[in-house]
Amino acid sequence: KSFVALSAALHICSGMDWMGLRTKQGPVVYVAAEGGGGIYRRAAAWAKTHLDQEFAPGFNICITPLNLTVEEEMTSLRMEIAEMPVPPCLIVLDTLSQLFGGGDENQATEISEFFRAVNQHLRAPFNCTVMIIHHTGYNVDAANRPRGSSAIAANLDTLLSVQRSDPEALSCKMSVVKMKDGERPDQPYYFDMESVDLGVNQHGERQTSLVANFSDKAREAAENLKSGKYSSMILRMLDSGQPVTTHEMRTEAKPLGGDNADNARRAINRVLMKLKAAKKIYEKSPDVWVIER
Repeated sequence: KSFVALSAALHICSGMDWMGLRTKQGPVVYVAAEGGGGIYRRAAAWAKTHLDQEFAPGFNICITPLNLTVEEEMTSLRMEIAEMPVPPCLIVLDTLSQLFGGGDENQATEISEFFRAVNQHLRAPFNCTVMIIHHTGYNVDAANRPRGSSAIAANLDTLLSVQRSDPEALSCKMSVVKMKDGERPDQPYYFDMESVDLGVNQHGERQTSLVANFSDKAREAAENLKSGKYSSMILRMLDSGQPVTTHEMRTEAKPLGGDNADNARRAINRVLMKLKAAKKIYEKSPDVWVIER
């Protein structure tokens, strides 16, 4: 999670497109409450890879232990940020559990109070985006949602889920679970982890760190694999020669769409157009399909 968040933050402060998407350049504040000093090596590795320099200008790191449920500490952070010559466009809080102090993340009232404080002290005064990094639930059913109270997701405009795509590989995928404004992408984004050599430290020890690089090829391969899955299903249903409706295909495809029912609907629509363009099927009447013979 932190590597992907760091990638987004550093692309933003450097004014570079991220995952092919336009960014609005501006200073970034990264509150590294988990991992501490390791954030400097990670930022240096990114700057070496993308900028060919030691550090990214406009990237500000805070490793001071903070309990942001305490008003004095939240106020102190706000006042430090207010001293910046240019207000930040992004503040990253990494992680919720470390900055939540003795709060109970399972209590909706405490979570809601924390989010109100973040809005009052950080988001509103600087008119910026606040990204909060948090862990997912422990069991399989909760693997795609934030650990703790449902109020966490309810208080967010956007919710991104980052998971290892392969436990044995240095890669991960990021899915958009919630997007309050705008159309939510139904395909995940993939990242490969690259090890970067940072030279040796004062003790003669070699230093390395990882950088999360967006992978177009990995996403394209995953989309092709998913499209192939739906294509096979559609052609199998039509193989008898009998007409099949779009509704019947969507119903059959629901188990392939995972937790989100819209995934199957969108995928069926997309694959039907591809098969039609390839002249493998044709539309006998609106939303009624037969196979080309």
